[in-house]
Amino acid sequence: MNDTFLQLEKSKQERIIKAASEEFIEKGFRMASTNQIVKKAEIGKGMLFHYFNNKEELFQDLCKLHLDIVLEHYLNKLQFEKNDFVSRYVVMSKLKFQAMSEYPLSFQFGGSLFLNNFQGLSKKQVEAYKKYIEKATTLLYEHLDTSCFREDLDVNLAIKMITWTFEGAVENLIKRMKSENLLKVDYSPYWDEFDHMIKTIKTLYYKEAFQ
Repeated sequence: MNDTFLQLEKSKQERIIKAASEEFIEKGFRMASTNQIVKKAEIGKGMLFHYFNNKEELFQDLCKLHLDIVLEHYLNKLQFEKNDFVSRYVVMSKLKFQAMSEYPLSFQFGGSLFLNNFQGLSKKQVEAYKKYIEKATTLLYEHLDTSCFREDLDVNLAIKMITWTFEGAVENLIKRMKSENLLKVDYSPYWDEFDHMIKTIKTLYYKEAFQ
């Protein structure tokens, strides 16, 4: 965000960021309306364009803001101590769950960019976005030890099914957490449920020695 915008009072910054982000998430760059943004943010259109020259500049500034948040609170924190797929995906899922719970708008914005084929982004931004997706994928699969899987399984198919299970579980947890005060919530029951799911997955897909 530019220096002029950052001089605004914090609450007004947050209103504009939230209103604009939600409009772009819902409609994509091309169909998003600055009229709707100023209406939701409860500001005049002249004020919006005082801080951003046009819709494209606003969109690209939001892209950088949300990508920086995802990087700082998720991708840059990814570190794996074990080389089997389930253990790695557990680390990734828990970290992603915590980050998405705290910064849902940033992850929704990133998902919207992907679904809308990166429309509205500069070539440089598209390359940066794809680079970070590639980074996460590389970290997950680099030096992966597949010897834990049962020998009667198609390992690639098993990995896909485990991935879908984890992604669905994280989305379900986030939906259930929406009514919670994230500053006071007790995560223990959620992690107990998550750990039970992990044990079930290992029973289904791993050799007994690795369960």
